[in-house]
Amino acid sequence: MPSLAAVLFLSLLGNAVWLISEVEPDDTSNQDVVQVQQAVALKPLKENYEAQATLLEVGKGKQLLLQASELSTLEEGEVYQIWLIEGETPYPTGSLVPNSQGSGAVVYSLPIDLEEMDWDQVAISIEPDHTSTVPRGEVVLAGAF
Repeated sequence: MPSLAAVLFLSLLGNAVWLISEVEPDDTSNQDVVQVQQAVALKPLKENYEAQATLLEVGKGKQLLLQASELSTLEEGEVYQIWLIEGETPYPTGSLVPNSQGSGAVVYSLPIDLEEMDWDQVAISIEPDHTSTVPRGEVVLAGAF
């Protein structure tokens, strides 16, 4: 199981670098160097959910890449909301609805005012909709940076 998780993580990281740095084949002027700042495998608090979160430095900005699998089907309108947490303060960083195989991903570009935060954790909760500014639903995955 740990080796499967490691292979999945490396695959996800490779996909992230490709996705974030993709440019037109003959246009190299927009290419940015992508550096991994932090990466964490989230631990399920319920079910057998799996997720990986990676904080990336892309050019002059920062992005959060989250890829999840084994997610359960949600009720109509519900979403899995991703949170970056500093101390006791959560910041919403996107939401997803998994596909029929239970997989989903989010790439979130951090606003300038959040780029230099010292993130403690990343978490995923089930929310009634995508407009939550603080977690209202149950946290189902979490990991510490």
